[in-house]
Amino acid sequence: MTGYGKVSAHLPVGLVQVEIRSLNSKFLDLGLRIPRVLQEKEYAIRNLVTAPLERGKVTVSIQFERNIDSGSSLLNQRLFKAYHQELSALCEELQLDQSHLLDTIMRLPDVAATENEEEITWWPELEQLIKDALQAFDTYRQEEGKKTGDDMLLSCQSIEKDLAAVVPYEGDRIDTLRNRIKAGLELFAEQEKIDLNRFEQELVYYLEKLDVSEEKQRLAQHCRYFRENLNKDSGGKKLGFIAQEMGREINTLGSKCNHVEIQKLVVNMKNELEKIKEQVLNIL
Repeated sequence: MTGYGKVSAHLPVGLVQVEIRSLNSKFLDLGLRIPRVLQEKEYAIRNLVTAPLERGKVTVSIQFERNIDSGSSLLNQRLFKAYHQELSALCEELQLDQSHLLDTIMRLPDVAATENEEEITWWPELEQLIKDALQAFDTYRQEEGKKTGDDMLLSCQSIEKDLAAVVPYEGDRIDTLRNRIKAGLELFAEQEKIDLNRFEQELVYYLEKLDVSEEKQRLAQHCRYFRENLNKDSGGKKLGFIAQEMGREINTLGSKCNHVEIQKLVVNMKNELEKIKEQVLNIL
């Protein structure tokens, strides 16, 4: 399920910002964007984040602005001096220009990364900050989940409304079928030679084959069952299975109805069902 949480706080190291984002995915896919100073804590951070999450493409970003007066040097002075001494001597020996020597040294490994060597004494504060970000993330997902549930409920109610609207057209559907069969007979047989009793028998046979009462009843049951499980906070897989059963009944209803207005209602029901299926993918 999509989610977002962002918190920041002033820790001993400086201003730290933790941001958590997620997109829908069938499996848990966690990506970390953390400073080099936190590389030794990567495993602990992963455990913190994955514990409350089951699936989703999750990105965790931790950034901080170091305090200049935090007591730690911004440069690895010992390494800088060593690089400068050796490179200066080499430039003099080879008679090379030293005007860009400072820029060259600053690009060398670990010169401006002394935080990699410092002890992370502020880990407990960062750990709590990550937990706060997860709480904000979960709050966002709960709000998003409620909205998703409300949308699915509206779609389910729309399907039930369209299903009820089928009833007034069923009588017209029978008359239309009777007239169509009778007109076809009159093209190939004289009126006085038509056996009306046999005609009614055949008509009943076709009506039984095209009867949609069972489909309507099962679809209504599936809709009620879907609403019940939605209120119980059932998992997305179960709701998805119920939606599949709803789709089977709607498709059968559409193939049997043989009526323009009912077909329009079936199209509306399919449209609402597709909305439900899309939303179900966002539910754990």
